[in-house]
Amino acid sequence: MTNTNTNSEKEIDLTEILIKVYTFFSKYKYIFIGAIALGILLSIMKFSIEKKYYKSDIIVLSNQKEILINMLESLIEQDDYSILADNFGLSKKANKCKVTDMSVERIFIGEGTDKTEQAMFKVYFSVTDTAMFKNLEKGIVYFAENNDFIKQENEFNKIQNSELIKKYKEEIDKIDSLRNINFNNKLTISGSDDNKNEIINLYRQQQSIERSLKLSKPVRIVRHFDLPKKAFSTKIKTGIISVFLSFFIALIITLLIETNRFVRRHEKNKVEETQE
Repeated sequence: MTNTNTNSEKEIDLTEILIKVYTFFSKYKYIFIGAIALGILLSIMKFSIEKKYYKSDIIVLSNQKEILINMLESLIEQDDYSILADNFGLSKKANKCKVTDMSVERIFIGEGTDKTEQAMFKVYFSVTDTAMFKNLEKGIVYFAENNDFIKQENEFNKIQNSELIKKYKEEIDKIDSLRNINFNNKLTISGSDDNKNEIINLYRQQQSIERSLKLSKPVRIVRHFDLPKKAFSTKIKTGIISVFLSFFIALIITLLIETNRFVRRHEKNKVEETQE
């Protein structure tokens, strides 16, 4: 019986609270409606003057990946796009206010212990003009090909690979000569086959290095920028925040009004009690 009464009292209390909340908002409905309308109006005004920006990424392959990533991240940390323009060979005037953000992301394949980092990486840009993506693509290539440190490292790698190819050729010639001697001396076929397999393996390694040397560039574009069709912005998020803030301010104002009225009533009752 006691539990039934308690539940009934809770239901009555909840009903009373809901009625009071409804009465409160009904009483000041025009203030809340006006505040929400003002929030929407301010959001629309902000949207009309806010610059739209577009975000896209490019995939880059570099034989100097770590150096290039570190240098790009250094440019990002400086947060000065006039410096970016200098390094990318861009016109400062054309670049001004067109690049709003830039970031670098490493590319991995696999998961957990099988996760391996690739020689490629992504570079993200946010711009206010999609025509800027073409300039930025050229700018990354310009930056990698004209940076003195990257150029030195690239030349050093070319020299090392050329020397390595030379060594492979010498080793292949030696094994081939030994194989011919074995053949002339009519040695076992198995020994000849071993030499043959070793020559094939060395030749494959030589070809791999020759390919790397031929394609040896500080940077190559693996995937170009995908031009976004829609502008990226924070319109919805900003609009919701504006409306919420307007509603919150209106709530504070109405609570202050109610508090002021309550205090006045309380003081009036006190005065009446004193007079009695």
